[in-house]
Amino acid sequence: MKRKRNQLFVTALTAAMAVSLLSPAEPAAAAKKVKFNVKKLSLTVGKKKTLKIKNVKKKAKWSIKSGKDKIKLQKKKKASVVVAAKKAGSAKVQAKVGKKKYVCKVVVKAKTVKNGTSAGTKTTNKPADAKKATKNPSNGQNNVATQPTNNPSNGQNNATTQPTNNPSKDNPSKDNPANPTATPAADPDVPKKNEQDVKKLQALIQTLNQKGADISANLDDESVYHWNKEGRLTEIYWGEKEIIGAEMADFNEFTALEILDINNNNISGTFYVGDLANLKELKCYGNKIDKLVLDTNKNLQELDCHNNQISNTIRLNDSKNLERLYCSNNKITELDVSGCDKLQDVDCSNNLMSSLNVSDLPSLKSLNCSRNMLKDDNLILTGSIGLINLDCSLNGTNYDFINLNLAGFTKLESLNCSEQPEDGGTSADDTMGFDISACTGLKTLNCSYCPIETLDVLNLSNLETIDASGCNLSEITLDGAVKLSSLNINCNEITDLHIPETNEIKILDCSESLGIETINFAVLTKLESLDVSDSYVPELDFSICPDLQVLNAMNTGFGNPDATTDNEDLPNIDIDLKSNAKLKDIDMSMVNVNVLTLPENDIVANLSASNSAVTQIVNLEKQLGLETLNIAGTGISALDLSANTNLKQVSCTESQKTGITGVDESIIYIVPDDSDDGEDGNEDGDDGEDGNEDGDVELE
Repeated sequence: MKRKRNQLFVTALTAAMAVSLLSPAEPAAAAKKVKFNVKKLSLTVGKKKTLKIKNVKKKAKWSIKSGKDKIKLQKKKKASVVVAAKKAGSAKVQAKVGKKKYVCKVVVKAKTVKNGTSAGTKTTNKPADAKKATKNPSNGQNNVATQPTNNPSNGQNNATTQPTNNPSKDNPSKDNPANPTATPAADPDVPKKNEQDVKKLQALIQTLNQKGADISANLDDESVYHWNKEGRLTEIYWGEKEIIGAEMADFNEFTALEILDINNNNISGTFYVGDLANLKELKCYGNKIDKLVLDTNKNLQELDCHNNQISNTIRLNDSKNLERLYCSNNKITELDVSGCDKLQDVDCSNNLMSSLNVSDLPSLKSLNCSRNMLKDDNLILTGSIGLINLDCSLNGTNYDFINLNLAGFTKLESLNCSEQPEDGGTSADDTMGFDISACTGLKTLNCSYCPIETLDVLNLSNLETIDASGCNLSEITLDGAVKLSSLNINCNEITDLHIPETNEIKILDCSESLGIETINFAVLTKLESLDVSDSYVPELDFSICPDLQVLNAMNTGFGNPDATTDNEDLPNIDIDLKSNAKLKDIDMSMVNVNVLTLPENDIVANLSASNSAVTQIVNLEKQLGLETLNIAGTGISALDLSANTNLKQVSCTESQKTGITGVDESIIYIVPDDSDDGEDGNEDGDDGEDGNEDGDVELE
């Protein structure tokens, strides 16, 4: 209700020549759900508003998905960005967090004048006694008489709108378009701009624009320039302006400058910012800078220079005010942040560092040093025990990270020390222990493809997610992990998977595990997604999982956990899914199942039983929401699909086609009888799972 009142208030202000917009009340953040602080951002041309994204642990990468001519983005931070309105219309702002993308709609409204018309709208009702424009001898411009009159015939006010003493009218430009409306009087509270700053800024704009840049010459544009109470230039936002040939020396004369944003241009060479003593934020990411010198700058609070070609040592030692450092995707060989006591967030991933010392940084909360050439003895964390997020993954073949000393790191919530499959521990001879027992606050653990033989999370009562795939694990102890909701142990050698009776597991992946002899499946009552594909597992009773939504049992041998036994030699069994009323995606391809009984719901969207022993599918006619069906290579020879009106594709062999009735032939896809590709039979590769890690999530 509060949000509705705010939106009505914004509309009323806009109609009365809004000076500023009020932000809609932020909704209460749903637990752990990533969302924006508003469903839709509304702005008036020339105004700005902060857009925030909630419940994110990683830094959001902000960009304009559409409508670059309508809005500009400024002050890009971890979880917020300032959106400035340029031109009426609609746009979309995108926040990429990890591999997920979130999109917020932006509506930009035209400026309004006091009579409610949009800026630039001509007034049509002109009274007969309108005054003529007179010439001002001092400037040669036309002066205007603008008087509302009352027309008795229609009861409406009529305005005489004539040319004003407005230079932009007679000299229209991109930044000062012709506007027939009256120009408001200068605000006496706005201080006069510093003449030296104005002169230098105008000269720099002219020089860069002559080289091909597209920089606004309107020094009153608040989306580009900020001036303090003394009239000094304090902020410049020149992101994505096609700037070529700019040097840091060009900005050093703006001695009051606090924020410089020149992201995503074509700036190259050396950048030295030592002369800008007041600079607090430098954003020069997305350029071609090969050397960055910041030795003498002590007031810097944020440095974002990612996506450049920087190859020198970055020295920020004793930058006492530095809080955020983003220098990923460069060629940096050494990083010195000693003495940066306020430093909270560091992303130096994808560089060429062989060592990194981030010890004794009491404020450090997040460190991403992945994709370097580090080893555990060259990653020094001693004393930085306030760390919450640590990502030291993908450092080549340097397996020593599993011996990283994390004693005392009780606040650590997220740890990623994973490796690539080709680099990780595929040989049991290399396996080692892994001690994270001191990390009692840990919520997320990714140690995939590290050579770990045993994993004990006994004391980690806050742990929610484990990815230990491809580790050569022979044993995992989960007792005590009472909050665990997601467990991925695929590609391991575990024979006895013991799940604690008290558990919150919703996602379980034990695929490609050929030796699992026992699973106490009966305790997985909250399971929503199960992947046992390419495995041999005991016969499972799915009725104890009423919340199951996704089931992948492709190429699974039920009933005999013997890796030497071929699926074709196993006795056929019946699978009953009647109790799983929430199932949406089912893959029973290449399994030893004879009769498959589906739930009596109508929400199953994707079903594959290709190349299996299935001869009968019970309750198929009740699946009104079914979109894809694959029976290629099964024992099914006749099938009436007239009730399945939502079907988009049916996959079968040529010999099965004649027995399929009730559907249009255009949706039937023929899988060759001798094909090995009949696992899903879907040309689009849709196996019923989302699988879209980069998919856009549009929040409205």
